[in-house]
Amino acid sequence: MVRLRQTHGAFRGSSAVEQCAVNALAVGSIPTLGAGRVFVNYMQCAWKVCGKVIPPGRRRRFCSINCKRKFFVDRRRKQLKELAIEYKGGKCNRCDYSRSVAALAFHHLDSAKKDFSLGDKGYTRAWNTIRTELDKCVLLCANCHAEAHEEQRKRKFPSVTI
Repeated sequence: MVRLRQTHGAFRGSSAVEQCAVNALAVGSIPTLGAGRVFVNYMQCAWKVCGKVIPPGRRRRFCSINCKRKFFVDRRRKQLKELAIEYKGGKCNRCDYSRSVAALAFHHLDSAKKDFSLGDKGYTRAWNTIRTELDKCVLLCANCHAEAHEEQRKRKFPSVTI
């Protein structure tokens, strides 16, 4: 939080951080109320996409109830994905890749038995529902997942040779 005070048209801060904030004001990165007035102790919305300024005097982390919901749904989805990866062994079934959680995906072995897609809003469901769907899947890294889909495509539509 930044505190600035106005003294005869010029902003002065008592510390180096406040002086940086004063310098930033010149380039317009500190929210203003107009007519030279500046937010004192301003905060930004905690939802990573929003970033709106929350007016001073309000003790809250989010600018709206929608941002609050999105924040906690996003956090829950990440937690459930980490649980799902741990449940399936924590590494790619083909190449043992495990460095990035974002690069790991769940591949359904039989798409006819698929009830829902885990990556497409599937992490908002109950853990027991997710676990039964995970039993129909294997954990693959992004490269092995692409290769698995390519193999399925080749089986379904064999190439014509001349």
